[in-house]
Amino acid sequence: RSTLPSPLAVRVVLDTNVLVSALLVHEGPPGRILDAVLDGSLMLVTSLPLMAELREVLAYPKIRRRLGDRHQAAVRFLDHLPFFAEIIDTTTAELPTLRDADDREPLAASIVGAADWLVSGDQDLQVLAADWPILTPAEFARR
Repeated sequence: RSTLPSPLAVRVVLDTNVLVSALLVHEGPPGRILDAVLDGSLMLVTSLPLMAELREVLAYPKIRRRLGDRHQAAVRFLDHLPFFAEIIDTTTAELPTLRDADDREPLAASIVGAADWLVSGDQDLQVLAADWPILTPAEFARR
């Protein structure tokens, strides 16, 4: 169940690790953040590469096993992302050199998509928090 976000909703990029955590264990900060996206309190900003990464992670045997009966619901969630998230093109984003090249996409999505916050549990992204609005799921949920 999802409603359209308010035009004044906070714009947020959720790193793949946050979405996977929310889908695996609904309780806790990632789950509360996902609930806020689904009820329209937050505007999810994402990109096709981030969606592809999430699809790939959901197909990992370990993740499929942990999701169990909820795996199909998680895949349907991904299929419905275009209906409640803003999908942006990050191909033209100019970024600094990153410690981990895999961090390019969430940072690019947050910059190009004019997100208020990038939420990630990734330590390599956390070191950039002095220059960009990056919070852990727990920090963001507290706000």
